Amino acid sequence: MINQVFIGGHFSSGTRVVQFLLKQFYDIATDQQEEGSYHDYEDGFSKRPTFGEKVLSGGNPPFSGTLPEKFSVKNPEFMFCFPYLKKLFPDSKTILVVRNGLDQILCENRCMSEKLASYFDLQESDYFRREMEFWNNIYKKAVTNGSIDLVVKLEDLVQDTKFTVKKIMNLLGLKQYPDTSMIRVPDSMSVFNIHHTITLPANAAVGRMQEESHVYNPSRRKELYEVGKQMMDYFGYENI
Repeated sequence: MINQVFIGGHFSSGTRVVQFLLKQFYDIATDQQEEGSYHDYEDGFSKRPTFGEKVLSGGNPPFSGTLPEKFSVKNPEFMFCFPYLKKLFPDSKTILVVRNGLDQILCENRCMSEKLASYFDLQESDYFRREMEFWNNIYKKAVTNGSIDLVVKLEDLVQDTKFTVKKIMNLLGLKQYPDTSMIRVPDSMSVFNIHHTITLPANAAVGRMQEESHVYNPSRRKELYEVGKQMMDYFGYENI
């Protein structure tokens, strides 16, 4: 059994679902340790500026904290850090989680692009085109960086659960098939087929002083697909 696992992928891509699966085998330290305290191994990789930001800036951040013998840590920004994590933990395995970019850009959680867009030289100005460009560029960087042991597509996880979970088991040397009851089709799956409004709250940290709303029309599917075509094709998402 592999003792050290790192999971990364865009916010709302399904990294948490994979982590919940692995909670049955690994210490993920997301439980309250004692009254008034909360300990999470992810915190050791998430000090400001965050671990991912430090790596994207060319730094070599240390892990701050103590890890058990067998652990699984989920942090979306690990998708940029896999090669460096492999240097810190040579025997670890890495899992990159991805979902259809057209669904991804319509998820309510936009903090990843707001936080990290400046590292990716984005050229698009239209909101949805820019989000798709961000999705494409971050996964391109992750794939180009390498050190990915397994790619898990959210669609495969919820539609072909047994086959996909067995791939994770084989990678990590797990012998017992886990409880998969937490794996469900999210309400946001295939949301790119319907009209959708993204509402961004006021956030001084990113220079947005008032709430913004962006209305998505499914007639834009092909246009937005073209923006992210490189990685949409790479991961096998068909031209729709």
